[in-house]
Amino acid sequence: MPTRSRAATLLIALLIAVTASPLAAPPAAAADLEPLTSGRLSRRTSGEVFGYLPYWSIASWTADYLRYDVLTDIAFFGVGIRKNGTLNTDSPGYLDLMSPTGTEIIQRAHANGVRVHITFESFGGDRNRVLFGNPTALATFRSQARALVRDRGADGANMDIEGLPSILWPAWANTITRLRTGLRKDNPIARVSVATNLNTTGAKMAKVATDAGADRVFIMTYVVRTALSNPVGSNDPLVHYTGGYSLTSSLNDYAAKGVPSGRILLGLPFYGMTWPTVSDALHAKRRPLSDGLGDGDSFFPYRMAQDGLPAGAVVDSDP
Repeated sequence: MPTRSRAATLLIALLIAVTASPLAAPPAAAADLEPLTSGRLSRRTSGEVFGYLPYWSIASWTADYLRYDVLTDIAFFGVGIRKNGTLNTDSPGYLDLMSPTGTEIIQRAHANGVRVHITFESFGGDRNRVLFGNPTALATFRSQARALVRDRGADGANMDIEGLPSILWPAWANTITRLRTGLRKDNPIARVSVATNLNTTGAKMAKVATDAGADRVFIMTYVVRTALSNPVGSNDPLVHYTGGYSLTSSLNDYAAKGVPSGRILLGLPFYGMTWPTVSDALHAKRRPLSDGLGDGDSFFPYRMAQDGLPAGAVVDSDP
């Protein structure tokens, strides 16, 4: 998952079930938050639908907007981890999780049998070298993460650690194992999940994580093309037309590394990309920046629903 500045190409992609829906009524009065028991979990015939809920999409309307009838899991994104292992309680992700709206979302999710997870995030090699190179800091993180999951009645923890040098993967694996052990002492069906990249390195990390006991790995398969891609095309292709990364190549990598398929969550984007191009052909070249038309931008489906197609737009499909 990204920081806010990278939202256009990453995180917003993962809010994947968010249109109006029939909702279970929220509890009449606020109560202590408790995790779901096995008997209260939703059993979707379509499988698991795990959606990240980023803090910048949490507002007064969010609790009514989420598709609790489709989702099986909601992951609040995200609570930062400081270099000393303490949680960043000043961050927007933490404040929104702890807000009345955050409480209402947790209550509504649980009323519909939807699991709630708290995402703990740390980005960047320098930061992660300090954090994962310090056993005391990792013990602090595990203790504070476990307490927050328990206090918010959450059903699990999601770890989004990006830019972690491979020499520190054993410390990451140990953190997964010990965090899961602690969470399961509080809740016997608690889950620990991790976010991993779509490339071979991501597949290797996913194998380390599942060997350490991670219940799910979420493959971030939605950044094949970004704002400066040229030529343009799907940001999440089933098969890349020039043989580059795609959903298929990523899943093949994960299978080759021995990641159990039953623990994989395939991260799909709830957004597209638009670019100024030299023609309306599929996989056209992007107009050069010197033309003054900018680079690519995120496209969200609600824009078309609200505004319709731009004047002169050509609709085509990629078989």
